[in-house]
Amino acid sequence: MPAKVSQNLPRTVIVAGGAHGIGAACAELISQDGSHVVICDKDFQAAEALAKRIGGSAHFADLADTASIDLFLDIVRKGHAPIDSLIICAGILGGETDPIEVWGSGWIQNWNTYFEVNVRGTFQLARGIGCDMARRGRGSIVAMASVTGARSTPLHAYGTSKAAVIQIARNLAAEWGPSNVRVNSISPGYVMTDGLKHLIETGQRDPARIAASAVMRRVIQPEEIAQVARFLIGDESSGITGVDIPVDAGWLLAGSWMQYGGFSEDRRCLVDRNE
Repeated sequence: MPAKVSQNLPRTVIVAGGAHGIGAACAELISQDGSHVVICDKDFQAAEALAKRIGGSAHFADLADTASIDLFLDIVRKGHAPIDSLIICAGILGGETDPIEVWGSGWIQNWNTYFEVNVRGTFQLARGIGCDMARRGRGSIVAMASVTGARSTPLHAYGTSKAAVIQIARNLAAEWGPSNVRVNSISPGYVMTDGLKHLIETGQRDPARIAASAVMRRVIQPEEIAQVARFLIGDESSGITGVDIPVDAGWLLAGSWMQYGGFSEDRRCLVDRNE
C-alpha cells in the first residue's frame, strides 16, 4: 500500500540538474504529490521532455555560468514565484582517478571546473532562491553532496568540492533558520545513474568492488535518493535543518571494519545457539 502523501507538501519545487539521474528521479517522484516541478538543466532537450511527461516546466541553466544562473533566477521570479523548495542535483561527477588530472600541469583547470559547478554554482543558486524564501518567511533547500565529502578518496577535487557543499548547507541553515528556511544536504554513495554506468563500462569503476565496499553489499538506486529529498522538503521534516544525510547502503560504515577482517553476513546470528 503506498505511503500517504502529505497534504502540505510544497507546491512549486525547482530541481536543478533535473534532466537525468538523481535529479530526474526527484522531479518524477515529487510531481506525483501534485507539486509543480520546475526543471533546470544545461541539457534543455532532456529537461523539456521530462517536464512534458510530468506536467512541469523546463528552463536552461548551466551552473558553470554565473550569467546563466542569474537569467534563470530572473525567469523564475517572473514566472514561477513563489518557490517553496529547491533541490540542487546539478554537479560534475567525480571521475578524476587519472593522476595526471591531479598532479599534471593542467590540474588547476580540473580543480576550477569542479569548484565552479559543485561549489560556486550551488551557492549562487541557493543564495538567489534562499534569499527570496527568507523574505517570504518559509522554504526548504536540499543540496546534493557526496559521501566522498566525508572520507579521504583519490577524488581530490570532487571530494573537496562536495565537502564544501555540506558546509554550504550548514552555513545557510544557520543564516536563514530565523526566517523559517531549512537547508539540508544528502550524501549519496554509489548510485546507479547513467554516469556511474559509463564509469563502469569504461573500466574506471569495478561493479563487484563497489557492491563489496558497502555493508549492504549493493549500490543505491536514484529513486532511493529521491525519497529522502522528498522527505526533506515535506512537513514530515519540519524540525530538521543543517544536517547531512548519507544514503550509501552503509559505505561510510564499512571502512572502520576492514582492520578487523571486514564484515560478513549476520556474524553474531550465525553463532551456534547451543554454546
